[in-house]
Amino acid sequence: MRIIVSACLSGENCKYNGGNNQKEKVLHLILMEENEVITVCPEQMGGLPTPRVSFEIRDTAR
Repeated sequence: MRIIVSACLSGENCKYNGGNNQKEKVLHLILMEENEVITVCPEQMGGLPTPRVSFEIRDTAR
């Protein structure tokens, strides 16, 4: 089975602060031989650097 996983959940250091959010359940999926796991970081794919300044969207209702 093909599975797309957030790169930071798989343990890749691509989070805004250079760290990751590694999760054991994700690692289990990666280690299962029948799975083809594709890791992606949407922020890096969008051209943002790692590490990067953190930000959030606030009060978008006008």
